[in-house]
Amino acid sequence: MATQSIRTLLILAALAAGSLSVGCGGGGSCDLPLPVADLRLTVIPASIPTGSPETIVVSFERSVFTDGEFKVQDWDVHILDNPGRDWLGTYSDSLYGMANDAGPYLTGVILSGEIIDDRSIELVVEFPADTPAGAYPIEMIATNGGVECSTGAGGESTIVVTR
Repeated sequence: MATQSIRTLLILAALAAGSLSVGCGGGGSCDLPLPVADLRLTVIPASIPTGSPETIVVSFERSVFTDGEFKVQDWDVHILDNPGRDWLGTYSDSLYGMANDAGPYLTGVILSGEIIDDRSIELVVEFPADTPAGAYPIEMIATNGGVECSTGAGGESTIVVTR
């Protein structure tokens, strides 16, 4: 289920960028996006309280951001509402944005974020005090930018919210 969700997100991102084209960088062809690596994702700490900003670190099981199987251009983290799978918070950044001093795109419960090493992103999150206690899915995705042929790595974990 998590793999399908991550693949769906990557394909949607590729479509939005117009990346599912027939040509692939002037050379070969690209009929479909390249395979998506489904990696184990960890969240530390695994549990946080509502009502105040908390720092968490979301990490892939191995290096993806540097020395990975492909050159990463875009990073995304989504915290989801379990029943509806709606995004409660988003962190999104790219090499293009960094080069233009744009800073990351942040929404919802994610207040700030920063790439801290070759596989981890540190986030400051704040769930409102009235957030129901429970486990909330977190997805992290790294892609090659999807300009021609999209490929990426993704994983899913949970964060437990307490009151």
